[in-house]
Amino acid sequence: IRSAQLNPFQKEGLKAKLGWIKIFINAAVGEGLEVGLYKDHSETAFKTVNVWSSGTTNHWKTVWADGEVADFFRIKLVHIYQDGILGGDFPIHGFLFGFKRAGKIGQ
Repeated sequence: IRSAQLNPFQKEGLKAKLGWIKIFINAAVGEGLEVGLYKDHSETAFKTVNVWSSGTTNHWKTVWADGEVADFFRIKLVHIYQDGILGGDFPIHGFLFGFKRAGKIGQ
């Protein structure tokens, strides 16, 4: 899954600083997400992390974005298993983003 461009301040003409993303999931132990974080039009992730389910019902997992600044961000999610098999359903119930304003776009 790939997201659209993410910047809640874009209409104000401002860049965004991303501190973290929280993902609300419900999956079995041994299942997880490979989360890729992208800035602007780059096809190379500035950060990629694996987030594993604890197997409990409906829980939050945090991905730290380290305060990167961009005109916009995108995320890519890939469902993974600890045994290396890809695919299947992975319930994602929501996202929270830790954005802050960070200067004018184009500067």
